[in-house]
Amino acid sequence: MIEDGYLYVDKTWQITGKYLFLFRPRRFGKLLLVSTLYDFGNQFLFKGLSIYDKIDWQSYLIIRWDFSVINHSTDTKLR
Repeated sequence: MIEDGYLYVDKTWQITGKYLFLFRPRRFGKLLLVSTLYDFGNQFLFKGLSIYDKIDWQSYLIIRWDFSVINHSTDTKLR
């Protein structure tokens, strides 16, 4: 996106702290932030962004649950 001249707002400076807990209302960028954290293994993607010099680029555990693939046709299958 950046190389093709599109506008990109760098909000990686907001990713701070030892632990992150995402608790935001609907449509406030939770999935985008989790996708960003998931891609931290690819150092090349973050070159030139504010987070690039702030982390040590080691592997981190990212737990990512996708509830859209759960069969929820009955309430017993949700348990």
